[in-house]
Amino acid sequence: MKPVPQPNHSHSSNQQHLNLNTNNNTTSIHNQTSVDLIDEADQNQPTGHQQPRKSPMPLDDHESADLCDSCHIDIHTILDKLHAKFKSHHYYTEACANTLIAINPFKDLAEVYSPKVMDLYHNTSIGNMATRPAHIYKHAATAWHMIKDQSKQTILVSGDSGSGKTRSINFIIRYYSYITSATPQSLQIKHILLKTNQILESFGNAKTALNDNSSRFGKYIKLHFCPLNNELVSAQLITYLLEKTRSVNYQSFNFHIFHELLFGANQAQRAMFLIDTALLDKYSNDHVTTHHALYAHKLDQLKLSFQLIDVKATQILSVISAIAHLNCCVFSSTAITASTSHHLTKAASLLHFDLTELANYLLVHELRITNCHSDLIQIPCNVNQIEMRKNALVKLVYNELFKYLVKAINKRLQFDRNGTASCCIGLLDIYGFECMPGANSLEQLCINYANEKLHNTFVHSYFKLNQLEYESEFGSELFPVEYSDNLPLLRLIESSANSLFSLLNEQSILKSHDHRLNDDHLLVKLRQKFGHTDLIYEPKLNCSAQFFIRHFAGHVGYKTECLTSKNADHIPDDLVKFLAKSNFLSDILSDYVHKKMNNAHKKSTVLSKFKHNLDNLINKLKRTSILYVRCIKPNCALTPDYFDVGVVRSQLESCGIASLLDLSKRGFVHKFVYAGFALKYRPVVRGAAVREMLGKREYRAVSERVAEASGLGGQSYRLGRSKIFVKEEVVRALDALLAAVRTAAARLVQRGWRAHRNRVRAAAAAAIQAWWSGLVAARA
Repeated sequence: MKPVPQPNHSHSSNQQHLNLNTNNNTTSIHNQTSVDLIDEADQNQPTGHQQPRKSPMPLDDHESADLCDSCHIDIHTILDKLHAKFKSHHYYTEACANTLIAINPFKDLAEVYSPKVMDLYHNTSIGNMATRPAHIYKHAATAWHMIKDQSKQTILVSGDSGSGKTRSINFIIRYYSYITSATPQSLQIKHILLKTNQILESFGNAKTALNDNSSRFGKYIKLHFCPLNNELVSAQLITYLLEKTRSVNYQSFNFHIFHELLFGANQAQRAMFLIDTALLDKYSNDHVTTHHALYAHKLDQLKLSFQLIDVKATQILSVISAIAHLNCCVFSSTAITASTSHHLTKAASLLHFDLTELANYLLVHELRITNCHSDLIQIPCNVNQIEMRKNALVKLVYNELFKYLVKAINKRLQFDRNGTASCCIGLLDIYGFECMPGANSLEQLCINYANEKLHNTFVHSYFKLNQLEYESEFGSELFPVEYSDNLPLLRLIESSANSLFSLLNEQSILKSHDHRLNDDHLLVKLRQKFGHTDLIYEPKLNCSAQFFIRHFAGHVGYKTECLTSKNADHIPDDLVKFLAKSNFLSDILSDYVHKKMNNAHKKSTVLSKFKHNLDNLINKLKRTSILYVRCIKPNCALTPDYFDVGVVRSQLESCGIASLLDLSKRGFVHKFVYAGFALKYRPVVRGAAVREMLGKREYRAVSERVAEASGLGGQSYRLGRSKIFVKEEVVRALDALLAAVRTAAARLVQRGWRAHRNRVRAAAAAAIQAWWSGLVAARA
């Protein structure tokens, strides 16, 4: 394979200077001038916590050792090492070969992510990668090397809300943008990927009680590469479960785009989008009123991003302003007040709706008395129904607007017309585990269920499969490893007709037909179905009408209030008919209206759709090789330079790091089919006997010779029925030996070529000299 062409990065005098001492695996970075490589939205840093930037200092050998190098492993050892590295401003630690622990520093560390650091990892062979310090770029570089042998890789980034998952994903994208070929097509894809991230954060992120910049959707980014020239040829963005219920809230916890438009717009834009004092007063609070300049800057950046994906900024922002006005419409009776009429009029104008038709949709609902379409009667709505219909309109339009933007982004990322991509790296950034103080509902149930599924995938790939393979290869378990298996809980949540999801789906459908069923009825059903288990339970003094789930990351209480109505996600039939007549929204709503018209009688709940999408995602992940990034939040205040041992410990325990390290240390975490192992590492062993064994296809014997060549003794590997099992340090040693052999071979070839070239040049020079001498003699 050809070497990757390096982009021509010009360096001015104002740049970082990087000094990497690879002999003791330490990194010293000295920054002369600040170069900001982090998006403003990725800071996750609250106002009032700005700290002077400190450059990471070199660590001594004890501190720099990663967790997989420790002789004794327990939760206290892990905490001590992470705390020591954190105090020395080192935020990455390797748990084992394919798991990285990334602690969110909550501050700008641009010098740690400079182009020189990217070059360091990109120019390191896979055999020497173990000698490099832990870094997010090291994980990205490992996946890059691995796609040469296996076509599909996934980097799964997980962690609690506020732990820096999106930040890590952005650094990985920037790494691949830097190292891949700089063709016009590739540069265009990279530019779109980085610049449209602002759209996703504005429309998909919001402030929560746990995080000022929390992703309220999951995303899976697929990067497709052509192995012939190491070019990024296309990309695809897949999103999961936007928390659209936030769009009906005019408080500070709404999506960022509302505050960016309302408080970032200039006078001309306010006039264009009908933003008046009445609207601003509703959305105003202490947080937004102090960030006008930031919102104005982000709004300008958004308009540039809209141009990149060929969408109309005026149309998009008109919809946002209209939704903001609709949210200000408050109905205390079936009559429309002057204030509500004011906001309703502006919303109708912005959406190009007929005001009378919009008011009629809100105040009157249609009831079909027979199966005939003409047999419809109109019934006045009560206050609750008016509010429900207004919220249904807002949530539907905002959700479809988000999908429309994602579709437009994907359209601009699809350049691979000839199918040249054969290598793929997927980047999964999905919501962190959430437990909101006293306010957990369907959104948190879906988020935490997704984390349960991903944790089960992690446990399955690391622990269960290893144990089963040991039994198959050796006849019994090689050694017991304790780990937390959440499969019993997942079965209770999703798996059968008696699961929590089936009960909630059933109650959601029943309640949509019988409004007499209330939240207390759901509690009774939960008590009947799960009274025998302590995994899903009701507290003895249940004053707040909630049930608890014993998640792998902790106990979470979910309020039954509005749970079934959120799950039903009822869309009035006349809403679809009303929106279908809109020319202004036709391109945004076309996919939804078409799907709804073709499946008019097919109804599905939020939980059933989310479970289907999540199952598809998990199946995709299982068909790839997965590298894990475990993001850790060092404290709940999102404060720089503060390591809360209790907060970190709970996250480490919930994600099973201690058990993983125990398996990695005591177990044979790498396994190879004999033929593959023997042929891959054959260059590290020489001799006629080895060549003879290979000729006879005695791969088991060759594999044993190779394992012995690591010099780590017989306890570092085991020979099974069909595979060889080796410890982490064996793979590291063999990769280093293989790299050394290949380097020596390359030098030998280079030496031979230089000798051949010199002989050819000498012969050519002698021929020219002879010819010239003859010519001179002839003239004489």
